[in-house]
Amino acid sequence: MAGTRDTRLDPRTSAARCAVLAIGLVCALQAQWAFAGSLPVEPPAPPKPTDGPPGPSEQVSYDWIRLTSGEWLKGEILRLREESFEFKSQDLSKLVLKWSKIDAIHSPLLHTYLFEDMLIVSGPAAMQGAEIQIEGHAGVVKRARKELLSIVPGGRSEWDYWDGKLSANLGLTSGNTQQLELGANAFLRRSTALSRFRLDYRGNLSRVDGSENENNHRIDEKLDVLFSRRVFFTPLQFEALIDRFQNIDLRATPSLSLGYQLLDRPDLDWSANLGGGFQYTRFDSTLPGDSQSRYRGTLVFSSRFESQITEQLDLDASFGLSLPVPEVAGVTYHFLSTLSIELTDILDLDLAFVWDRVGEPATASDGTRPKRNDFRTSVGIGVEF
Repeated sequence: MAGTRDTRLDPRTSAARCAVLAIGLVCALQAQWAFAGSLPVEPPAPPKPTDGPPGPSEQVSYDWIRLTSGEWLKGEILRLREESFEFKSQDLSKLVLKWSKIDAIHSPLLHTYLFEDMLIVSGPAAMQGAEIQIEGHAGVVKRARKELLSIVPGGRSEWDYWDGKLSANLGLTSGNTQQLELGANAFLRRSTALSRFRLDYRGNLSRVDGSENENNHRIDEKLDVLFSRRVFFTPLQFEALIDRFQNIDLRATPSLSLGYQLLDRPDLDWSANLGGGFQYTRFDSTLPGDSQSRYRGTLVFSSRFESQITEQLDLDASFGLSLPVPEVAGVTYHFLSTLSIELTDILDLDLAFVWDRVGEPATASDGTRPKRNDFRTSVGIGVEF
């Protein structure tokens, strides 16, 4: 890392930088909403299963599932993706079950169902044995259970499709050394039957004895459109990085790629993308005669690994690689791993590790050349919503 530096910024530079990040976010959201279908506000009554759940007076307010053991649970369907079925029980909190363990469903609530031929049906539903029935706008749709690809909950309002998390950490030192450290990590996610959108932010600020010694901000956006059970297309993937101590005033990398779901199990999710794009880098300062901006084509690879190790312990790891062409020596890497320990239904203790590498750091105007590797660890409290 370089030493302490003058923190004064040109207001025009700051405004331009914020505009680039804002435009990227707006484009991603507009593209994502284009894939959202219109859903009914007032759903019709659900089909009645042959062997209904107990408590008929409560059936209209909850989803009901019957396990292969014969036990009925009431609560709310959170999602189904392949063999992973998530259900929020009224008494047992969030459950992650194998789809094969679900014998029957009685759902008077409005959900969206996606089948292997990309048919989407929204409405109340009932499933028993090998068949599922959904009360859609055009009447009852009957399909084989084995053809069901996913269930997306809600649909009464736009917020039904969203979830997210905000994690923050703060460090203070006083006495012989005055030090302030502040870090934040957040994501927003929108899931529909045919698309997934995710926005991630990570930032770190640090000052020692009044002088700044860390200032970096990173935004990643990704929109996936499902083609089949395993294959998806990513028409929009955008990375923006600001890191003053890596001499990066702004690095923006828009790209598109093709993705594949390597694993999708109740306790394990692993996907990967490969594609290409464009990378623009503006350096904070350069040596006389060197250009302050750089434009390159780039190959991109990214992968995300999510695992529920135990009921209270989750691991979320992501890796990204950007390979400029033809100057392959300028390859950049980004790795983020977060271990979350559940404290309550909405609070987590987050332990994070970050590795960033720049293959060709640009020498600053004062002759300082940043190191290629940056490593960070942090401990914070996360709030899910």
